[in-house]
Amino acid sequence: WNLGYDWQKYIGGTCKSETKRAVVCETWMYGKYRNYAPVYQIPDLQPWQGDDPAWGTDGQTDLWCGVLTEGYSAVWPNVLQMVIFTVVAGTGTTTRLSWQGLVGTWFACVNIFILNLMYPYGARGDTCTHEQELAH
Repeated sequence: WNLGYDWQKYIGGTCKSETKRAVVCETWMYGKYRNYAPVYQIPDLQPWQGDDPAWGTDGQTDLWCGVLTEGYSAVWPNVLQMVIFTVVAGTGTTTRLSWQGLVGTWFACVNIFILNLMYPYGARGDTCTHEQELAH
């Protein structure tokens, strides 16, 4: 076991911690954060305040969580795909394609919502008895 300092890379920056606890940006966090806890304690990430020492001067305590929250990171490929397949030369066609994409996405979301209500535990197969297994 390594009891020395644990310098780990985290999302958006670096943070040092001896506690071996992964420190990442939560889904609701964005912007500049600073770890105010000592190295030997669980990190205490707080939003950076303008009256604190300059942000970015200490790469071991400062953490960048991005412009938007981490919760949006999963949808950026879909946004890019929607833009690529929607924007065309004509305004009318672009409007039609964007409306179709919006309505199609809405129907897909409503479909998943209804299916989650109907099947809260997901799909489950039939459990075969020992006799049924032997018959096949």
